[in-house]
Amino acid sequence: MKKVFLIDSSYPINSRNQRILESLDKKFEVGYVTWNRENSNLISEKFKSKIYNKKSRYGNKVLKAVKLYGFFKFIKSSIREEKPDIVIASHWDMLVLAAIIKGKYKFNLVYENLDMPDSKNVLIRKILRSFEKLSLKKVDGIILASRFFKDYYAGENCLVYENYTLMKKDIKYNSDLKKKKTIAFIGNVRHFDILKNLFLAFKNDTSYEIHIYGSGIVKVKLEEFCESNKISNAIFHGAYLYKDIPKIYSMVDYVWAAYPNKSFNVVHAISNKFFEVIAFNKIGIFSNETNLGKLVSSSGIGIVVNPYSIESIRNEIIKLEKNESAKKIIHNIDAFKKGESVYWKDYEGKLTGFIEEL
Repeated sequence: MKKVFLIDSSYPINSRNQRILESLDKKFEVGYVTWNRENSNLISEKFKSKIYNKKSRYGNKVLKAVKLYGFFKFIKSSIREEKPDIVIASHWDMLVLAAIIKGKYKFNLVYENLDMPDSKNVLIRKILRSFEKLSLKKVDGIILASRFFKDYYAGENCLVYENYTLMKKDIKYNSDLKKKKTIAFIGNVRHFDILKNLFLAFKNDTSYEIHIYGSGIVKVKLEEFCESNKISNAIFHGAYLYKDIPKIYSMVDYVWAAYPNKSFNVVHAISNKFFEVIAFNKIGIFSNETNLGKLVSSSGIGIVVNPYSIESIRNEIIKLEKNESAKKIIHNIDAFKKGESVYWKDYEGKLTGFIEEL
C-alpha cells in the first residue's frame, strides 16, 4: 500500500485537506506534517501526524519567513523517517520546500494548488510565481482547486478537483416572495470592506434581514459597525457546527458569497460556498469581474454584484423580487445540477485514481 503524506502550514489543517486525506485513506496509508503556529491544544488525530510546535503569529509574513527554516528541517526529518511514496504539498510555499527536499529523497511530488501565488504588489506576485514555476520542475502532478487555474499550468499533469460540498440533502426553495427576505453570510467572517456594504445596502429596511453565521477576524468589528450606524436588521449568530449547516440553509433565502474581486486569486477561484449554495437550491450572491461571476451569469444560477458598490448590491438583490426571477434561478440551478455534480463523493474516484497512477 502506497504511503501518502500531506504538508500543510497551519493547525488544525484546513477542511479541504482534511477531506482529501479522508478520501485517500480509503486506498492509501495517509498522514500529514503541519505547523502549529499558535501553540493550539492538539486534538485527537484520525491520521498519523507530525506537528511542528513553534509559535508564529498568523498575518506576520516576516516572522513566518524567519521561522520557516525550522519548519523546513522538521519536514525534512519527517520525510526521512516516514519514507512516503507520495508527498502532497498544500499551497505554493510548501511546494517550494518540498521541491528542495525532493532533491535528496525519493518520492513523487503533488502540488495541491489551493490558491495561486498572489500579492497586491505586481512585482512581488511575479517573483512568487517565479518561485512556483521553478519548483514545478520537480512536480509529478498538480491538484487544482479551481477550473479557472488550469490555463496557468498548461502542459502539466493536472487534476481539477474543486471544493465540492459534502452535503447531500437538497432543501426545497420557499418561493413566497411576500415574506421578509433573509440574506445570510455563512462561514469565516472576514472582508470587512465589502460585508459592510451589504449592511448599508439594506440598512433598517424592514423587508430584509441580514444574518451572519460564523466567527472570524472581523466579526466584532462588524458588530461595532452595525451598532454605531444604528443598523437594526443585522443579526449575528456566532460560531456554528458543521452538522447545523442544513438547518441554517433552510432558514435563509439568499446567501452572500461575494469576495474582493480586486484580488488576482479571487478572480480565478471557485469557492466552496458556490457548491454549497447550489446543493441547497439557494440563490447565491457572487462578485462581478471574476470567472465564477461569469459562470453564474451565463448559467443563470445566481446573481452577480459589484461588492464595493452599495447601489449595485441593493439593485441586483431587489431585482429578485420582480418578474419571478428568483424562481427562474432556482429552475436553472436544478438544470445545472443535472449536468454537473456539486458533491465531493461523486469525484472521489478521480482523486484516488490520480494519486494511484503516479
